[in-house]
Amino acid sequence: MARILVVCEDDAFIHWRLKTTLCAQGHDVIETACLDEAISHLIISSPDLVLLDLYLSDRLLVENIILLRQVQPRVKILVVIDAVIAKNAAARFANAATTLELLPRPFGAEEFLERVERLLNAL
Repeated sequence: MARILVVCEDDAFIHWRLKTTLCAQGHDVIETACLDEAISHLIISSPDLVLLDLYLSDRLLVENIILLRQVQPRVKILVVIDAVIAKNAAARFANAATTLELLPRPFGAEEFLERVERLLNAL
């Protein structure tokens, strides 16, 4: 299966839930709690997908995605985000639609896995 880098700064339960769900599907999960570590892992291990669970403002989210793209321009990114922030950010990411998705909270395991698979299968 895929190698997935999970970056989770704010909620240990969600981090555990995402990791457990991905591992149950056979994915190799790399965990980190901050963006600096994520960038190091992005360089070293070239994951197939980066999963961001960051409670950040829209502006900081954009900056973090730009940083990840500078390290690996074609990296596929799934961002777990509050619904209000997702609405504001969606238009800003329209040009990266095939390699970036925003997953508004709350969401179920089925929806989460569908998004992961869609991104992993994107060109």
